[in-house]
Amino acid sequence: MDCPRGGFPSKRHNLIRDITANLMTEACEGVAIEPPLQPLSGKRFSCTSAITEDNARSDICAQGFRGNDSQRAFFDVRICNPTAQSYHNSSLEAVYQLQERGKRRQYEERIREVEMSSFTPLVFSIFGGMSKSTAVAYKHLADLISAKRGEPYGQVISWIRIKINFALLKSSINAIRGDRSRQGRPVRFDSFTLANNDCRSCVLPSI
Repeated sequence: MDCPRGGFPSKRHNLIRDITANLMTEACEGVAIEPPLQPLSGKRFSCTSAITEDNARSDICAQGFRGNDSQRAFFDVRICNPTAQSYHNSSLEAVYQLQERGKRRQYEERIREVEMSSFTPLVFSIFGGMSKSTAVAYKHLADLISAKRGEPYGQVISWIRIKINFALLKSSINAIRGDRSRQGRPVRFDSFTLANNDCRSCVLPSI
C-alpha cells in the first residue's frame, strides 16, 4: 500500500487533491491546483521544519472558502496508512494528529504570515477515514455547495463522503493489484508476492 513503485501513493494523493479542487469550484472563486507560494526574500520562521524554498507549492487554494471573497484559503493533502509498522502502538486519532502537525509545521506559519491566508491540512486514511479538522473542512464545503445548489445539506455531505471514500477504496485496490514493473521490464509473476510489495497487512477481506 505504501510501496512507491508504480507511483500508486502519488496517484492516490493526486486523485483526492483533484476531486477536492473540483468540488471547491462549485462554491469558490480562483480555485487552483498546486498554486506557487510567494518567494520569502530571506524571511525566517520559528518552526525549523517550515518549507522555505522559493518554488514551494501547496496542493489547493480557493478564494472565498472562509467567507471573505478576497482572501485565499490553502490546503494540502496527506494520505496515511494507519496500519504501518511505525504506527503500531498509536491510535487512529493519534496518527491523524501526528500527520496534521507535520503539515502545519511545514506550511501554516508561512501561509499565515506571507500569504496572509488560512491553511488547512487534509489528512485521510487509505481506508477512507479522515481527521477531525478535515471533516470540519468538508462539512463547511458541503454547506457552501448546498447553498449554491439549493439542495439539502445532508444530501450534499453524503455525496461528498461517497466520492472521497470510493476514490480512496479504488486507489487502495489499485495499489494492491496494480503493476509495479518498470517501463520495459515486465513483472515475473512466478516470483511476485504481496509481501514483496509490503502489502501483507493491507489485504482487504472478502465480501
